[in-house]
Amino acid sequence: MAKKSAAASTVSVVTGEAATLCRPFTTEFRLSAPESGFRIAVVVEKACTPDAEATFKLVFDLFKKVDKEFVEIVHVSFKADAPVERQGIEIIASDGVPSKSARVLRKEVFPVARKLEGREPTADERALLKAGMSKAAVTAVEI
Repeated sequence: MAKKSAAASTVSVVTGEAATLCRPFTTEFRLSAPESGFRIAVVVEKACTPDAEATFKLVFDLFKKVDKEFVEIVHVSFKADAPVERQGIEIIASDGVPSKSARVLRKEVFPVARKLEGREPTADERALLKAGMSKAAVTAVEI
């Protein structure tokens, strides 16, 4: 009879300063789009600088139904610079997209993003997208 050997299990334990290192992640949420034939994905991206400082991005991906598949047509990435924006994105990452933030994304970001299919945004459109993404982040704090 052959011997059975148990798989070796391991555990890792980190203490002290090393335990507070930055850990990157991404998390994705789906929102219903305000028009049929579209889908919205909201992604929170946490990255880490070489000094273990966390940076947060709020991403808005717009998909359009082409034939029988949804194809990404616009990608908007917003990096939080203000502390309140960062706090809002952290809330979205942990609790999901609050209804007030979702409303901002649907009513202020979606209409601008929808018009960008196949072209680059103008400076005004870029400013509107930045303002909408910032407002969605800040609105998560104000709940």
